[in-house]
Amino acid sequence: MDSLSADPVLYSSLEADEFDDQSGEDEGQEDAGDELDDEEEEMDLKDRIVQPRFETWLSSKEGATRELLLELYSRLEVLDYGADFNSSVRCFRMEFSIAGMQGVYEQRSMADPGSVAWDLSSDGERLEPVPNLVTRWELDEETLIDCRQF
Repeated sequence: MDSLSADPVLYSSLEADEFDDQSGEDEGQEDAGDELDDEEEEMDLKDRIVQPRFETWLSSKEGATRELLLELYSRLEVLDYGADFNSSVRCFRMEFSIAGMQGVYEQRSMADPGSVAWDLSSDGERLEPVPNLVTRWELDEETLIDCRQF
């Protein structure tokens, strides 16, 4: 589970090419899942991506802290969001504005956090460990968090 997930990540045992045969089976029939996709498209990024995780996290807060977090959340606008898989690395990036400041959050995590990964150094002479998790949070082009977990 990554630090932004409200629920654990569920992985499929299907290979990508196994989905090819599934796409055209019921052409002409509108699926109930298509209606949900349309509703999701109408929701903005904040409601679709951040709100479920925020509500889960907020449920553990009380009093003045909770009120302050609700105020900050009301000032949040998600400008761009991207999640990608690059080889064995999950890449997540979100651009946002909050209370008039511009922010970027990036997270890269290994698909198998229990597996040690190594990379060749830039000079090509030695192996260097690759962190299992890398996070960076910038606000108005100032780095607030730059973390590497091995």
